[in-house]
Amino acid sequence: MQSTQTAIVTGASRGLGRGIAEALVARKMRVIGVARDAARLEAAAREIGCEAVAGDASDDALAGALLAEHEPDVLVLCAGASPPLRAIHLQTWESFSHNWHVDTKATFAWLRNALLLPMKPGAHVVVISSGAAVRGSPVSGGYASAKRAQWFIADYAREEVSRMKLDLHIQVLLPMLNPSTELGRAGIAAYAKRAGTTPEEYAKRFMPPVTPEVMGRGVCDLLDQPETYKDAAYMTRAKGSGPLARLACASRPSSCRARACSLPRLPGRAAGSSTPRPPRASRCESVPWANRSRAVAASTGWPREPLRRVRFLVASQEGRE
Repeated sequence: MQSTQTAIVTGASRGLGRGIAEALVARKMRVIGVARDAARLEAAAREIGCEAVAGDASDDALAGALLAEHEPDVLVLCAGASPPLRAIHLQTWESFSHNWHVDTKATFAWLRNALLLPMKPGAHVVVISSGAAVRGSPVSGGYASAKRAQWFIADYAREEVSRMKLDLHIQVLLPMLNPSTELGRAGIAAYAKRAGTTPEEYAKRFMPPVTPEVMGRGVCDLLDQPETYKDAAYMTRAKGSGPLARLACASRPSSCRARACSLPRLPGRAAGSSTPRPPRASRCESVPWANRSRAVAASTGWPREPLRRVRFLVASQEGRE
């Protein structure tokens, strides 16, 4: 029996977006797939059993029109561009900012319209970002920052939902780099070349991989298990979606104390630690000053020196409060 629920999935013609569309169709939902390549989308829609709307997912007018016409219960934003894969000094500003004008712009357009309409009570929006939003991606220009910006936009939208007292759920999934999609295979090949190894050998670092099927289950888990998945953002791996590794957040500590910020945070102090907590420390700043750089460097692979700036920003913010 056909479900009465409707879902819109952007980027549904291939990769993770197609996997998500297939999972929602399997739930007997009416699914409208949106993608730029009309021929590929039509072929995928026939195979999946969903409706097809060819168009640019970053088009604000298209986003507003589809939300108003179909009044979806579920909106999944998975459309994105393949980044130019080259080192930072080989980028141009146009290539570096490419994903900002596609991935980030699309997230802005759909969430903006979701708030303006607004979407129906109980609706659920899932933004598909990337693990690069946490770990960075030095061979893909502005890709990582574009994916992080998607996360910020979703976080801002959640704040507005609270302020407007809307019954609208917005969450972010961050899939790890994987060889299951064209984008992932290209990224692995670029990193393998940089590391002086083969793509096959480098891909072993991401086994078992995140697949389109895994991504589809990840979205369905958010819909089916709201009591389990209460956080704003989750990292998606082969075994499913789980809590983010806690990293330092120095940008919006006040929001963090208000439990509105979905940015990753550092882990708490070890039990029995005698190191005093800094004065007026928020939940984000729960690791002792002496250990913070080590904790972030260990969990991300980032160099320690730039993290001194993070500590300075936190201290400055707390001094102003």
